[in-house]
Amino acid sequence: MSPREGYTLRDFLIISLLAALGLATKPLLNPLSRFLLGTLSIPGGVFFGGLYMIWLALARGIVGKAGSATFTAFIQGGTALILGLVPIHGILSMLIFLLPGVSVDLVFMIPAGAKRTRLCRFVLACTVANVIGITMVALVGGIVQRPLILLIIIGALSGGLGGLVGYMISERIPYGPTQSSS
Repeated sequence: MSPREGYTLRDFLIISLLAALGLATKPLLNPLSRFLLGTLSIPGGVFFGGLYMIWLALARGIVGKAGSATFTAFIQGGTALILGLVPIHGILSMLIFLLPGVSVDLVFMIPAGAKRTRLCRFVLACTVANVIGITMVALVGGIVQRPLILLIIIGALSGGLGGLVGYMISERIPYGPTQSSS
């Protein structure tokens, strides 16, 4: 399947499923993050953000078409906005959701090659997406409990780990592009 072909119904279903899983993981991880990180004043989204970004990278990696991660992020942002899951940021939440998706799509434009290139794209995509997400929340929210550079470093490590996990998941999913086309 060529990445230049149009989206199929199956692609849209996978994108929608991954967007829903991305939204569903946040409320599950928030109590755990408050328990583990509450005393350190590190926002849970910084530490677990790499796990949130897995869904964007998986959308791009599995569907294999440009814009898959951005579309997934758009669905997540729109759904969160409609359901009132982002009362603090309001309409600006769409940017907070969209920019990480765009960054994942941009990273996946790195030409494919060896298997390790695919792994590197997953790790880099989740790392960049999480750092952008953290920066956007800090800029839009205007409240940073710790120095931003510390949050970005923690977020980059979390994103890298999330990218590794996302890559391992994508390698076990039979549906998707070949190694050379994603």
